[in-house]
Amino acid sequence: MRNRRYNVDWVRVLAFDLLILYHIGCVFASFDFHIKNNVIVEWIEHPMYFLSQWRIPLLFVISGMGTRFALSSNTTTRFITQRAKRLLIPLLVGVLIIVPPQVYFERLVEGNDYGSYFEFYKTIFYTGGYPTGNLSWHHLWFLPYLFLITLVTTPILIFLRDGSDRWIQILSKSLKERPHLLFVVMLLPFVFVNLLFSDHEITMSLIGDWYALSKFLLFFLFGYVFMSLGDSFWNAVEKLKNVFFIVCYCLYSFDFFTYRDCLGFRTTYKYMQLDICCSRILIHLPQ
Repeated sequence: MRNRRYNVDWVRVLAFDLLILYHIGCVFASFDFHIKNNVIVEWIEHPMYFLSQWRIPLLFVISGMGTRFALSSNTTTRFITQRAKRLLIPLLVGVLIIVPPQVYFERLVEGNDYGSYFEFYKTIFYTGGYPTGNLSWHHLWFLPYLFLITLVTTPILIFLRDGSDRWIQILSKSLKERPHLLFVVMLLPFVFVNLLFSDHEITMSLIGDWYALSKFLLFFLFGYVFMSLGDSFWNAVEKLKNVFFIVCYCLYSFDFFTYRDCLGFRTTYKYMQLDICCSRILIHLPQ
């Protein structure tokens, strides 16, 4: 698989642009964040609520798609080595250079006095992990999660790459005959995950964060499989794009105004919206 899909590149660019805007908005919204503005802007929470339902899962879908390209021309050892370099080195640099100033200003807002930034910087090595300590990866939590998910799923990815022709053909044929299966197949595993971890929240601490790991692992695998399906996936999305668009905003309106939460009911609707929104974005960006 060597044919580059530029619409996927544009989705990645859009996802990171939205990520930046979302975190800027967190400073002005009413919910908790590291540093808050003195004046709260209530209306900004509405678009942020909508984005929060699919922006991070979308990144894992795109990562899965990119992994399909990376594995197609690399050995397993070389692939894992490249993933480690591209994910762990930026994580280390971020934890030691980029994140500490953010924690420093947060501590100043809380009323702590370290004398200088350099005195504060020493504390990241002996005070322990955030929030009780000052060592943190903050918004870079995506990197260790993606690296762990990549390691765990590598045997599955290798199997799908080397011996999946039969399975891919079956899935491709099913999508051609029944494109609506794309929606059903993607939704059902998330219903199971939501019911299994109905009382869990995403902690971003990696250790013990089974709900987030399970959910993001599924998104990652879906991205990999979708790219493996090739034209049958993109054609299915094309056929259903108008349906996706209508159902997406109907479900969003329902979810926004009702706030139900019974046996994962509300969360299930969020992932239905994710399926729709991802498909809508993928098909409408230039190829």
